[in-house]
Order: sequence, then C-alpha cells, then structure tokens
Amino acid sequence: MNLRFSMIILTLLVFFAFYSSIKTNPSPWTLEYKQSLIENSSEGKNISTLKYNAHLSHNEYQYFKNTTIQANLSARYKDRLFGEKTNPVIKAGTMRKRDVFSLEKTLAFDNQGLAVNEISSPDEIIESFTVTWEQDNRVFKQRIPIK
Repeated sequence: MNLRFSMIILTLLVFFAFYSSIKTNPSPWTLEYKQSLIENSSEGKNISTLKYNAHLSHNEYQYFKNTTIQANLSARYKDRLFGEKTNPVIKAGTMRKRDVFSLEKTLAFDNQGLAVNEISSPDEIIESFTVTWEQDNRVFKQRIPIK
C-alpha cells in the first residue's frame, strides 16, 4: 500500500513539475501602443483625428516570414472613417528575433452624434491588432488586445 501511494505521489509531482515549466502565454508578440486624439470641429465639420503609434516585436523564434499587422477598430467607429473605408493590412515582411516593427498612422473619423466623453476617451476606437505570420511553412494569425 505504501509503495502504491508513493508511486502515485511521485507521478503527481512529475506531472506538476512538467506542466509548471510550460509557458502559459502562447503569444510570441509584444505590443507597445500609444495614441492621441485631436478634435477638429472647424467649418461646421465634426471631425476627430486619432494618431497612434504601435511597436511590435517578438522574442521567441529566429524569424517570422510574411508578417502583417492590422488595427482592429470597434464596430462603432468603422463606419465613421474618412478616406480608407477598410483599415489596410500593413506588411512588415520578415521579422527576426528582437526586431521591432513600428507603425504610425492617423485615422480621421466623423464624431457627429457622439457624446463629449465618448470622443475624449479614445480607448474604444482601436480594440486590438491582428498579426499574421508564416513560420515552419504554416500560417498563424493572432489578435493582440490593447492593454
């Protein structure tokens, strides 16, 4: 009985040691994000401009091929964009370990009908970024939320 109990305890210890060593974050990406909002209500136009900077990097693998990044706007603001009706996919190309891809973009949108506190709080405009990359002849896609 003691030998059986000892084997069960030993098996559990090995099991927990193995699973505690596995990374809990499957994302190889790090995203630094800054934004500023400018309200341009001139000549009767209700226009606001969001300027953002995103810095994307990874520390996991030697390189990722065909890397792209795209900002994901909230549904509330997608239809309010001026100019580009769809948010373009930006090609970063091959990213090597510890490379940083910097993206700076300005989006203008119609703010008519929005409350002042909705316009002054730009946190809801861009919800996340989607990164697509190729690694070991497989294509991966991951959504990275704004923190």
